Amino acid sequence: PAPLLLQPALQLQQQLLRLRQRLQQLPRPPLQLQQQRLRQQQQQLPAQHQRLLRAQKRRASVIMSYLN
Repeated sequence: PAPLLLQPALQLQQQLLRLRQRLQQLPRPPLQLQQQRLRQQQQQLPAQHQRLLRAQKRRASVIMSYLN
């Protein structure tokens, strides 16, 4: 039974290898493009995230003041 179980795993490994080779053959976008995309994604981060971070810091400082 063991070799039967191993077969699908081996097939998956081979598929992964093929996919990796195909990925390496694909033309990569120039670095500038990648950096632009990164910047856009960072700009799209909502202000809500900043608010959450501030709230967490506030909570942490309150807890610390209780502990001290």
